[in-house]
Amino acid sequence: MNIKVIGVEHDSGAKLVRMLTSKHEVGVILCATPLFDLAGQQPLRMSPDQWLGAGASSCVTLSLTDQAALAQSFTGVDALAIMLGRPSTDPAPYVGAMATIIAAAHNRVKRFVMLSDLGASDPQDNEWLQALARVEGMVASTGMDTTVIRTALTLDDSDPLTRLIAAGQVRDLGGTHYPITSGDVAGAVWMALHDRPHLGRTQVIGLAGDTPVATGDLHTILPPTTQPGPGVNLPPSVADWFNRTHTPPPGSVIVH
Repeated sequence: MNIKVIGVEHDSGAKLVRMLTSKHEVGVILCATPLFDLAGQQPLRMSPDQWLGAGASSCVTLSLTDQAALAQSFTGVDALAIMLGRPSTDPAPYVGAMATIIAAAHNRVKRFVMLSDLGASDPQDNEWLQALARVEGMVASTGMDTTVIRTALTLDDSDPLTRLIAAGQVRDLGGTHYPITSGDVAGAVWMALHDRPHLGRTQVIGLAGDTPVATGDLHTILPPTTQPGPGVNLPPSVADWFNRTHTPPPGSVIVH
């Protein structure tokens, strides 16, 4: 299967590529401008040569607002995995990039898999969750064979959100989460890419851990190797997201 992956600058995207390369032709698309810039914390960085050395069949750097270049890259692709959607300081670039990706993929890609968040089912006035819900609606309207994976809080040593937790940035907030790891997310996307066709429908899947953890206690479950991030003021939408209780809905995939 010919698979393209966007969002390898995040832990889950990088792990997905490593899961896929042994059996598939995997092309990596690097974001010319990173979409995750939460309080100046940088995403993962690997060069095209490093990705090729890690088993990718191709690696290009593209602007996610260049529809023509993306469309050319998607030619002959069986499946596209979009590992974006983590909170940052401004959701507008994410929405614009996803609109371009969806337009470029339409009528070219046989299967479309994207990440979202459990909170996207009830965004209320949270601008990040509103953005995710809007993008879910965009891709559903195309009629592409689509899987949307709404994830719980995802933790990983090098993840900027995890490093903010380690720095004590959320200890005074309320809310409850059902944490998972970036490996759990990559595994769920791997399964979605190999699932049977949905005949042009959009399937929405919740993904969460089996243990609720209060926001103020999240730092207690981090591995000792997690390095704290710089102290910053959380954007209102991110603080609101941490302050919520994200209970997985019935039918969600629960990671034990």
